[in-house]
Amino acid sequence: KLNKNPKNDIKTKTIKDLNELKEVLIKILKENNSKVNLGQINDLVKKEYPSFTLKSFNFSRFKALIEKSNWKEIGFDRKKNPTSIVLK
Repeated sequence: KLNKNPKNDIKTKTIKDLNELKEVLIKILKENNSKVNLGQINDLVKKEYPSFTLKSFNFSRFKALIEKSNWKEIGFDRKKNPTSIVLK
């Protein structure tokens, strides 16, 4: 009989590529009224994917990753708060 512990499963959940990361960010933004401070986004991703690191995508900051990704669905709230990402 296998003893499967769901708490251990969450530690092994990974984000495989930028498309999957985009979907995770969209989900987080939808759960937070379509706006999240850049300082909080890493913590919110790590809450569900504890092994997540930006370095695995060759970035050290979410701001740079979002700028380089050119996602249509996610951008910066430049008018009100340039340190927040929003759903477009």
